[in-house]
Amino acid sequence: MLKGLLNMLRVSFIDGLVLEGNTFKDIVLKLRKESFSPGKNVNEFMKETQQRAKLQTGEPIFYSDAETFIKELKRVNLVTAIEEF
Repeated sequence: MLKGLLNMLRVSFIDGLVLEGNTFKDIVLKLRKESFSPGKNVNEFMKETQQRAKLQTGEPIFYSDAETFIKELKRVNLVTAIEEF
């Protein structure tokens, strides 16, 4: 159990952005800070990103939380790597 608490995530995006955090939620919050369109809150940001992702890729993404959001961005190739270290 302690091992899971010490792990970090590194997420790489197609534009070269690399974000690190303790959780997927940390990654989404950092991504929001980097965004030109951060929305009023994190939920709005994720919804707007979902819409942009479909426009960019032609593929819809479906998510229920920060983890599935990032993993869906990976599935449609907007995220190039998700690493645990």
